[in-house]
Amino acid sequence: MVKLVGKVKTFSISTLRLCKQCGKKVKTESGGTIRCPQCGIMDWRQSERVWFALVSLDVIDIDVTAFFFGKSLPQLLGHFGVSWQMYKDRLKGLRGSAWFEKYKEIKNEIEFRARQHLIGQVIVSHGVMEKDKMFIVKRLGEVKRPDLPTERIRFVEGKLEELLEITQRILPDYRKHHELWEETPVIRFEKLFQNIEIEIGVRAPLIEYAKSYRVWMRVNGVHMFPAEPVRVGKESFSWVYRIYHTKGWKEKLEKLLEYLTNLEAHSLKIVEAAKKLHVEQVKDILHDLSPEIRDDILEMWHGGSIWDLVDIASKVDREAGIHILKKFGFLKET
Repeated sequence: MVKLVGKVKTFSISTLRLCKQCGKKVKTESGGTIRCPQCGIMDWRQSERVWFALVSLDVIDIDVTAFFFGKSLPQLLGHFGVSWQMYKDRLKGLRGSAWFEKYKEIKNEIEFRARQHLIGQVIVSHGVMEKDKMFIVKRLGEVKRPDLPTERIRFVEGKLEELLEITQRILPDYRKHHELWEETPVIRFEKLFQNIEIEIGVRAPLIEYAKSYRVWMRVNGVHMFPAEPVRVGKESFSWVYRIYHTKGWKEKLEKLLEYLTNLEAHSLKIVEAAKKLHVEQVKDILHDLSPEIRDDILEMWHGGSIWDLVDIASKVDREAGIHILKKFGFLKET
C-alpha cells in the first residue's frame, strides 16, 4: 500500500450503480429498464449503488486525483463535519423523482461544506496508485490545516447521571426503559407519534476504553435509522450511530438525539407512502392539478402506493410528479 500526502484542490461527490455479477457500470434506459453492458437487461436489485468522491490533490511535483469510496468516503467527510450516515438517512424510503431531487440537494450541500472546510487542507491517505494519476484510497490518515498542529484525542469517561440528564432534556415526551446488560446501560425511549411507535435506543458503555455509545431508531418495531450499517469489526457490521468517549461526547450525543427527533415526521411519511391508496384518496391528492393532467393520471392509475402515483404522474407531466412529492413533504418548496 502506498502513502500519499497532498493538499486538497477540488472536491466532488457522485454515485453510480454496478452490476453485482460482473462489476460493470449499468445504465438506466428510458422506461426505467436497467442494462449491464455485459449481462444485459436486469432487475435493479441485481445491481448495487456505489458512492464516491473525487478529490484533486497537489502533491508538489504532480496533481493526483484521489478516488474515495467504501469506508474511506465517510472517513473523509467526517473530517469536515459531514455525517455520511445522516445524509443517506435523508434518502431512505425515497424512489424515482423524489430520490433524484433529494440526491441533487444533498450533493450540493456536501460540496458546499467541502469548499468551506476541506479545500486547502493537507490529507494523508493510504491506497493504490493506478494509471492516469488515479489514486484509489483504502484508508484515510491525518487531515489538518498546514499551519496548525494536530491535537491528540483522549479518552473521556462518561457518567450515567450525565447521560440521563441529556436524554431527559432532549426526549422529555418519550417513555424511558432502563436496562443493565452486565455493566453496560441500555436505555430505550418510546413514543406514539400519529399512530406509529417510535423507539430511540442508546447503548452506553460508559467506562470501557475504545468503546462507543451506540444509538438507533426503530419504527413499529422495525429498524429505520441509520439507513446503512457501519463496520464495527474486521468482518462485522452494526446498524447504529457511534459516538466515542472523547472530548465533546455530550454535545455530539445531544446533536444526534435532536437529529433523530427531527426524523419523526419523515418516518411517518415513509410509513404512509408505502400504504395502498384508494381511488378517492388519489382524486383528493390530484385535485389542484389541471383537469387534463388529472384525467390522464387517473386513466393510467390501477392502484398502488404514493410512489406508484408519483411514477405515473411523472410520466404524464414531470412537474405533476414533483408537485405531489412537495405536497407530501418529500421535497422542499422553492
